[in-house]
Amino acid sequence: TSQSERIHPMDVQMAVFHCADGFLKQLMVTKLSQCQYALPLLVPDPFTQQIEFGSVSSSKSQLMNSLINEKHNTFFHRNCPGSSRTRVLMDGVVEIAWFCPSGKNTDKFTDCVAFCNLHGDAGDHEKQLQILTEMASVNVVLLP
Repeated sequence: TSQSERIHPMDVQMAVFHCADGFLKQLMVTKLSQCQYALPLLVPDPFTQQIEFGSVSSSKSQLMNSLINEKHNTFFHRNCPGSSRTRVLMDGVVEIAWFCPSGKNTDKFTDCVAFCNLHGDAGDHEKQLQILTEMASVNVVLLP
């Protein structure tokens, strides 16, 4: 009823996040991402104050697909039909795809944007990482 008794909406979100199992946490992160909201990255445990990273089991490819094209998968990812978790030749490969606006209000970007996707762990592919960080305007890193 008074200003001092109100509960902050983000406290409600974090309370649910702390009580959730891994599946629900992933669902929450996925929904926040799809709605283009910020995701919890560094989350202190309310009892131990230990910091944990907001665990992301979605693939980079899958997240970029939601930005580029909602009609089909621009980047093949581990949840695509016929995919598997293991790769033999794709680790270290960098793919590129472009988003070009159509001029509609639903466009997520107003200019053409190129997206590069390094498959595998960037720490294992230093040369590709160096090239990408030198040429990119924005670098996005997903940390488990």
